[in-house]
Amino acid sequence: MKGGKALGPQGRYNKMRPAVDQAFDFNTMIRFAAGPAFDQASPADQKALTESFARMTAAQYAGNFDSYSGEKFVVDPTVQVRGTDHYVSSKLVTPSQSVVFIYRMRQFGSTWKIIDVLLEGSISQLSVYRSDYNATMQQGGAPALIKKIDALADKALK
Repeated sequence: MKGGKALGPQGRYNKMRPAVDQAFDFNTMIRFAAGPAFDQASPADQKALTESFARMTAAQYAGNFDSYSGEKFVVDPTVQVRGTDHYVSSKLVTPSQSVVFIYRMRQFGSTWKIIDVLLEGSISQLSVYRSDYNATMQQGGAPALIKKIDALADKALK
C-alpha cells in the first residue's frame, strides 16, 4: 500500500500475487464458486478456471490497495473452530472506518489456506460469486466463465 501509487496497478499485482497464491486455496474456491459444472469441465478448463480466479483475486487486491493513508489490519487472536475449518476474524481499520471480515481457513497438509472470505463478518464471498457464476457456467461452460473472470481481472488492473 505504501508504494502503491509508484508501482501502479501491474506493479502492485506483481508484488501481491505471490502472497495471494500462498494464502489462498484457489482450487477449492473456484470449485465452489463455479458449482457442480466445475466437475464436468475438462482438466484443462479446470486448470484455466483456477488460474483465472487466482489472477482476478490478486488483481482485485492490487486494485483495492492502491495507496496508504494510515490503514492497518487487526487480527483477532481468538479463532473459532467449526468442523475442520477455522474462522479468523479481522478488521481493516482506516482513518474513517473499520471493515470487518472473517477468513475461513482450511488445513492442507501442514499449511492453512483461506477458502472463503466472509464480508462484513457474514456474507460469503464465494456464495456471491457462485450466484453470479452459475448462469455463466450453465450458458457457456468453463470457457465463458474464464472469459468473464479474466475481464474482471483486466478491469481491476486498469
